[in-house]
Amino acid sequence: MVEPAAEFVPVGGLRMFYLDWGHRDARPLVLLHDLGQSADMWRPLAAALADRFHVVAVDMRGHGDSDWIDTYSPQEQGDDIGELVGVLGLAPAAVMGVGMGGRAAALLAARQDHIVSRAVLVDVGVQMYHPAEREADEAILAMPRLYDSPEDYLREWWAMSASLGLSHRADPPTDPWSLAAAERMLRRPPAGGYAPKFDAGGYQRYRAWSPGERAVAYDDEFDQIACPVLLIRGADSMILPEDEARDTHNAIPGCRIVE
Repeated sequence: MVEPAAEFVPVGGLRMFYLDWGHRDARPLVLLHDLGQSADMWRPLAAALADRFHVVAVDMRGHGDSDWIDTYSPQEQGDDIGELVGVLGLAPAAVMGVGMGGRAAALLAARQDHIVSRAVLVDVGVQMYHPAEREADEAILAMPRLYDSPEDYLREWWAMSASLGLSHRADPPTDPWSLAAAERMLRRPPAGGYAPKFDAGGYQRYRAWSPGERAVAYDDEFDQIACPVLLIRGADSMILPEDEARDTHNAIPGCRIVE
């Protein structure tokens, strides 16, 4: 597998980490991960695309090796990526995001159309915090903050995913790549053990303003997206139910949807 360069860049007062697969003469493609994950999740896909694109995968604020901060709104996440694309000289770039990263990509495309040439949104709904998404986010945020080993972390993550219907398997992969990826997503606290590189407490505090079943609609923003958009829905996805996928498709002018 092609190994990327690991880099940091200052963005709006934050230090953001990204992986860069080079090929700087090719079309730029920026990859944005979901809640609780990191740029590392994109390694297999990025390696497959690196011969055709200049691939950059970013640790979103509060994730991986990027800085933690006191607010985590999708608008701010989108602004982070817009500035990063500008600083790295990638504009206009194709931007692909899953879940949380996809919503940031959509809002960036709506607000800064000169930055985004096209967008791919994976399991992203026009409404944030609809019941299925809220359930998944709360399960991720409720995961333990300390583990005895990377293997323990993998077991907990896969069990959580299976319990929510996000995976067809509850047993974690044991191949060397998966174990190495898990270890890269963890840090070693001074007291020992392994802790996820993820500001779960900060994201919980940010979400506290939206109690109960209240969802947040982004119809007005999604309606402003002018670039080509591909919306991808997993056929068994509980994160993006069929009706929510349909509403999201209808909210974005010229959007194409595949399942």
